Amino acid sequence: MRRKNYIDGLHVKLGYTVTAHLWLLRQMLQSQKWRFVSDEDETIMNAFYRVFNVEFVSTRAHHFL
Repeated sequence: MRRKNYIDGLHVKLGYTVTAHLWLLRQMLQSQKWRFVSDEDETIMNAFYRVFNVEFVSTRAHHFL
């Protein structure tokens, strides 16, 4: 039913968009340490841990709820 409401064009899931934004920030900022503050939004948290996996494992990134 929902598909009939789509308009022609590109439709991207929110998770892909968040992941792409974080990846771009990571590439542009080139920081040695990262601190993230968020609510319990699973989409955002999933993107944090996917994009910054190496940093979280090496304790160069921290996430605060």
